[in-house]
Amino acid sequence: MVALGGAACVGLRLIVVGGLPMAFVVVTSIFNAFAYTGGQYPLGLIHPRLGDFSIGYLGLGDLFVLLYFG
Repeated sequence: MVALGGAACVGLRLIVVGGLPMAFVVVTSIFNAFAYTGGQYPLGLIHPRLGDFSIGYLGLGDLFVLLYFG
């Protein structure tokens, strides 16, 4: 949570400088961090059963890194 908080602070600066496109990148990056480690809060907002879903433990982490970072 401390690392995500620090990343969010840096992300706020990027949003101020880069505008709305950077806001999308910052929000999706934090969401992907939770999804990779199995964080229940963001995925539980979409659907309660997705709270146990983790792309890192299902072997999908490499695919998401490829898709997200190119």
